[in-house]
Amino acid sequence: MLKLLLLFLLLFAIKGYSQTLIMNEVSQGEMGNMEYVEFVVIDTTVIYDCSSGVPPSIDIRGWIFDDNNGYHGPNGIATGAIRFSFDPMWSNIPLGTIILIYNDADPNPEVPLIDVSMADGNCQIVAPVSDVILFESNAATPGAVACSYPVVGWTPGGNWSNTYLRNGGDCARIVDLAGCEVFSVCWGDVNLNTLIYFGGSATNTVYYFNDVDPNNQMNWSSGCADLPNCGTQDQTPGAPNNAANALYIGSFNNSCTPIPPIVASAVVDNDELCSCDGQATASAVGSIPGYSYEWYDNSFVAIGQTSATATGLCPGTYNVIITSSIDCSDTVNVTIAPGTPLNVTAINSGTSCIGDTVTLNEINYYLPKSEKIEIRQNKHLNNMVEQDHRF
Repeated sequence: MLKLLLLFLLLFAIKGYSQTLIMNEVSQGEMGNMEYVEFVVIDTTVIYDCSSGVPPSIDIRGWIFDDNNGYHGPNGIATGAIRFSFDPMWSNIPLGTIILIYNDADPNPEVPLIDVSMADGNCQIVAPVSDVILFESNAATPGAVACSYPVVGWTPGGNWSNTYLRNGGDCARIVDLAGCEVFSVCWGDVNLNTLIYFGGSATNTVYYFNDVDPNNQMNWSSGCADLPNCGTQDQTPGAPNNAANALYIGSFNNSCTPIPPIVASAVVDNDELCSCDGQATASAVGSIPGYSYEWYDNSFVAIGQTSATATGLCPGTYNVIITSSIDCSDTVNVTIAPGTPLNVTAINSGTSCIGDTVTLNEINYYLPKSEKIEIRQNKHLNNMVEQDHRF
């Protein structure tokens, strides 16, 4: 029965990845306890309002930050935990927001200025955990399972000593309102039930998400948090970690800019020339880029083409539905005209002798090199036999 319960709790925790905070960066700092943890608000299943201009929000009131509680191994367990308070600010955090929390009792010099306003439009929160409005602490040690946190005993203001991150091995963890872990970064000798894990000590180290899938170990890197000691400074608290990380975060909030409605357009590249060889190209602006295409005939029957450019089109009207990365769509149509018949006439209508030159009217008609023009003479001309002239 206990094993079934633990399996259920673990599956519940994994399900939380659709709407969650992910960890974006975890740093041990240069020395002492200059630690910080950076989160990003994401949701991979939410439905965007395509006319609102802003991303959806989630409620993270009561979510918990902790180090290893024993679920990931017997080492690195600090007494207690910190949680986001039930202040209204935490009830409406837009997707793509970066949330940086840090130990202000031993502040990391790379941490930017405090920013606890959602009204400034910079999609960033920088908050010291001692803030008595935004955080709460609990001195009770939770059980060593995926979902085990106290409901009572929380007091105003976070205390980083409840979550000290041990260099030799520990985990930074985020826990949802149900008390279940939804994301963790672990290292060293704390290596059980891990999502993201690094071997070795975390001394002077920063761990950061660097690509497109935060749940994939290959998309994480370890770097230096101590410029004098190792010659590089890889900490980026309160900001994206690299270009790929910025694109990932921006895919939720249009890189912290208003989300305009999607507008589709399409042009005819060429009408039919010979036997269903028309071509049209569609494009879009607005919403959040990452567009997909689906082409249909005039009756909205799919024609099996999903690229921006549709080829091999017969004469007729075609519709294309363009969908953005957040499932906002727009439809536009184009009309392919039929090809023009080839009509050739001779300038001179008199008698032509063998060896004479006959000049044809100039025609405005495209003919692929693989085609041939056939001109058939319908009369004998001065003893010329009927014959075909091919060019």
